[in-house]
Parts: sequence; C-alpha cells; structure tokens
Amino acid sequence: MDGPVNNIMPSRKPINEEDEYRHIQSEDEMGTFSEEEDYLSAGIGEEHHCELLIAAVNAISSHNNHLDYFRMQLSINQVASNSNNIIWIFWDQEFTGTLLDQDEQQMDIELKHVEAGDIFYISIIDAKCKLSMRIPLWENLKLKSTTSTVCWCVIGDFNVITFMGEKIGGIPYQMKKSIDFINMIEECVLIDLGFYGPRYTWSNGIGPGSIVWKRPDMGMANDNWIISFPDTTITQLASAGFGHSPLLMEMHVIQDNVRKYFRFLKCWTTIWGHLSETKEYEQKINIEEEKWVTTNDRSDMTALHELQAHLIKGRKRKNFIHKIKDAEGDWIQGDEAIGEAVCDYFEELFTMPGGHIREDLLNCIPIMITNEDNIELSRDPDMKEFKRVVFSMCPSSAAGLDVMNGKFFQSCWEVIKDDLLKVVLALFLEEDA
Repeated sequence: MDGPVNNIMPSRKPINEEDEYRHIQSEDEMGTFSEEEDYLSAGIGEEHHCELLIAAVNAISSHNNHLDYFRMQLSINQVASNSNNIIWIFWDQEFTGTLLDQDEQQMDIELKHVEAGDIFYISIIDAKCKLSMRIPLWENLKLKSTTSTVCWCVIGDFNVITFMGEKIGGIPYQMKKSIDFINMIEECVLIDLGFYGPRYTWSNGIGPGSIVWKRPDMGMANDNWIISFPDTTITQLASAGFGHSPLLMEMHVIQDNVRKYFRFLKCWTTIWGHLSETKEYEQKINIEEEKWVTTNDRSDMTALHELQAHLIKGRKRKNFIHKIKDAEGDWIQGDEAIGEAVCDYFEELFTMPGGHIREDLLNCIPIMITNEDNIELSRDPDMKEFKRVVFSMCPSSAAGLDVMNGKFFQSCWEVIKDDLLKVVLALFLEEDA
C-alpha cells in the first residue's frame, strides 16, 4: 500500500479576521474575490481514484444537493458534513469511518484503512475569523488531547499563524493574536508535519504593491501518529483560483516482512540518563497507572501523562527520503526510483577508469614498517586499547549491522565491555585462521 491519500481541499472563502464568510476582508488588508470558482479543483479523481477527500466550501453554496452531486461525481458512497455544512468528508470502501464529533468549526472522524493496522482520528478545522470565536475551538481540542490515546491528526484552516515568518506584506503581524493558538499546540503536544511546495497557503489577491501572503493552513499530529505514520507528508499545492492552497496529505504505510530488531536511539540517554533512572521512571509510571485505575481521578491521570511525556519527549521522526533531485535538477520520487538513482550516483562517483601499474615505480617507495611495528600491529587488543577506541567514536556515528551507534557502546560500557571484547578477539582469531 502506498498509503491512503487525504486530499485536503481549501475553503472558497479567503482568510479574514472580522467576518467568517465575508470575501477577503481582515483587520490587515482587503481585496477582491471571484464568485465563479469551482467547488473542487479540476482533475481530482480523473487519473487516480481518491480514497479520502476532505473539502471546505463556501457557506453560501454548501447545500445538500451539491454534496450529493460531488459524491456521485467522485463515485464515493460514504459522506459526512458538519452542522453548518461547511466541511465535507468523503471516504470509500477502503476505509471504515465513524463520525465522532462536529460543530461549526471542526469535524472529528475515526478511520481505519484496510491496509493499515492502526485506527486513527482526524480533526478537520475551519476556524472562525474572530479571535474570541476561536477560543472554544482551542479548548475543545485541548480536551480531546487529554482523552486521546490513538493516532490523532489536526488539519485544516486555523485562521491564525504561529510566528511572524508565516506572513509577508501588509502591516506587521501582532503575535498576541496567536497566543491562545500556540498555547493549544503546546498543551496538546502537537507536532507540525511540515510541508512541500509553496511557503504560503493564502493570498489576499491584491496586486503586487499591496499583496499579503500567509500560512494559516497546516497539519499537526500527536506522538502516536508520528510513531504509526512516521512518513506522513503534506504538499501545499498551487491555489488554482481558490482563496487557499489545497493541502495534499500522504500517509505512506510500507508493508514489509523484514524482521524488525531493537534499535538504540542516542536520545534515550539524554532523556533517561543512566539505566537506573530509566527503571525509576518505569516504576513511577506503574504506580501512577495503578493509582489512576483505582481512583479514576483527573489529577492522577494528569500525573500519569506527565511521566509518560518524560519517556517520549525525545521522539525523533524516522529518517525517510521522500524525494531527491538529480544532476539535471529533476525531482525523483518513489523508493525504487530513488534507490536506483543513488546507486547510479555512487557507482559513477567511485568508479575510475582502469590503468596499468608500473612495478618499477613501486620500488622507489621505502620500507617504513619494521618487524617490531608488525608485531605490535598484529597483537590482540587489550581492554585498555579497546576502551580508547570505543570512546574515540563519534556518539552519533552511523549504526552498523547491529543497529547500535557509538552512543550506545559508550553509555553501556560497564555492562557490555567484557562480552564485547570477547567478540572482538573471536573475530581476530577467525581472521587469522
């Protein structure tokens, strides 16, 4: 499975700060907007069948007959919308979907794909434009984060930005508008999934002298999502006449039969310290779990979550190459195509044309190694030399076949040193044989 694809289609309304549905009006700037836009961008479903489509549409035209029209056009049976019919969700038989919650600013749906083992939640956001009207949405998301133990993604139009670099043009942005939004992200422990493509997702549509660009549309996810779908990508597509750029989210679930071995991450030693500290955290979590099960008290649950946060604070998204650029400047995508391109590059890099070696030239090289040097170089390493070599390794060095890097060997030296030296000596004996 290449992964279910979430086509996050934009709202026909531009972002604004005063009135949710007024075209291109904000506290900062105004512009013009066309009423002749299509609901969905051309080409959706023409070349590839869309398994999951999320759309935000203009309230003026979001009638049920339009919803049914697009359902039939997309050949998708399952559809749901929120209370004011602004957010639409379409999903086909590849998904099992259950609508969990909805209001005027958001929809929550529980989904499971036939080729993905994990159930996941998606919250689709179409935030109000007035700051005060967005606060109930942030509080709602905070509440969901405390009760969510599954993969959770929050995506859509948040009508606010997280830092000044997400806006260019117009009057300087006032960060006080974003305080509640940023606090919500921190309390929910959400991670920005990043993006490919244009840096900004919305423009006021005014000419070059007064144009304003922002990035109010984004996708964020919790730790469980990052662990289950580490290769999630978001591409910000061209706006194609919409007020907002569509977001294309891809969840690559790679199915393989390779046995997965334990992998040591150097961040564990930073977060946990020594092995005794790790055991201490595990014991504390067990105590808090038993306490919470007995009392079902909210404060106990909070304490449990805080301890669990210590264990996952150093999370790292798995390294995954989504695409590379070749020598001609073209982007290459897909595991097989990327693998072939990398092999070709290094084969060309390390392959040199053959030549004839003149033995008479080698005779000019003096003998630098004495017999004593040979004896010293050939002797078996002792513990002192072995330790010096291990601790001279870069802690973040690339892992070998045992998937352990330098940080592991240095942190666990007292535990593994004797066994490790025996292995090294055995390798020397095998080489001599």
